[in-house]
Amino acid sequence: MLIGSLLDEINKKIQELMGKYVILDAYYIRLAVYKAMNLQGTRKDSSITFMVDDVFYVLQKCIRRGISSLNTDCICTVINHANNILLTEYTEALKKNLSASNWTAVSQHLLQGELNNVSGRVQSENAQKKYITHLNDVESSTSCIIILHNESSEILQKMYLSDPPKRLKVLSCLEAFLQTAKFFDSLLSETLLKTCSTIFYKLVDNMLQGLLDLRYVISDEELLMTEVNDPFMHAFCDGLKQVMQPFKKYMTDTNYAKLCRILMPYIARSYEKVVMQMKFNYNGALRLDKDVQYLLSFLTNLTGISVRNKFYRVLQITCLLTFEKAEEAKEFLLIESDTERWPFTNKEAREILTLRTDYSEEIEQLL
Repeated sequence: MLIGSLLDEINKKIQELMGKYVILDAYYIRLAVYKAMNLQGTRKDSSITFMVDDVFYVLQKCIRRGISSLNTDCICTVINHANNILLTEYTEALKKNLSASNWTAVSQHLLQGELNNVSGRVQSENAQKKYITHLNDVESSTSCIIILHNESSEILQKMYLSDPPKRLKVLSCLEAFLQTAKFFDSLLSETLLKTCSTIFYKLVDNMLQGLLDLRYVISDEELLMTEVNDPFMHAFCDGLKQVMQPFKKYMTDTNYAKLCRILMPYIARSYEKVVMQMKFNYNGALRLDKDVQYLLSFLTNLTGISVRNKFYRVLQITCLLTFEKAEEAKEFLLIESDTERWPFTNKEAREILTLRTDYSEEIEQLL
């Protein structure tokens, strides 16, 4: 009886101590994280700011300190505090940094040709690097959250190996980190999409409009000339390379791949839209096919990923237009239009074939 009362008293004191501990620890976490979030600059040879490494170092130490208490409620409370900070103060810091870099405004001036002096170009490059670094912070934060979850999960599973109910409780709390990681990943995707729509989409549209000034109803001699020199396609690729170069240089590989996966489908759709406003003869169609192959090779080298699947519709358009005779196009359509991957309706296929001026009169009869 005496021992039972003594144990109850000890448990009561432990609970009181743990209650005070989690209050003090919550205060310490916020104080340490706030200090870390106010650090400026990047580490040498690093693509992220000091803030990311330092914030997650603090969170890792706090969670491990909570685990060392061996108190399930205390561990869950510390985990919840850490996750709540990531979703509130830390998220706001990431968003604030992205807004404060103001890269989009500078880049709009750059695309409009308003930064022709050296100081203007330096200003733009510095702003680009700062903005890209903060994008890297978001991506790196997602990775750090997953690492924090996995490390803590491994420790807790071993710790509660013989106590399934408590193990389930702490691991359930820990799952919130994975939801936060998904939230950060969504934030990154939204920001990259906004970057593309603000800068890259306008750039692509403006440059592709130059295609409408070119003739694709050309002679044999003119076709040979384009084999030697194709100023438009070279200029288009050079312009795209120039605006992508800072991203390729300063972005993490993961972020750059995500950016390219957003941008490539848009380039393909825009290119198709312009092509559908043009006219071709057989030689012009051969020139278009050469242009498309050059563009695909360039984009593959620029992005490091295969882009042919993004340009599948464009490739099929060039295929339809490069048949020498309309009858050949009809035979091709009879075979391909029944396949699941064929991207065009009969109406769309007819519209594509009518772009060929040298056999457009036959199309209505054939189709």
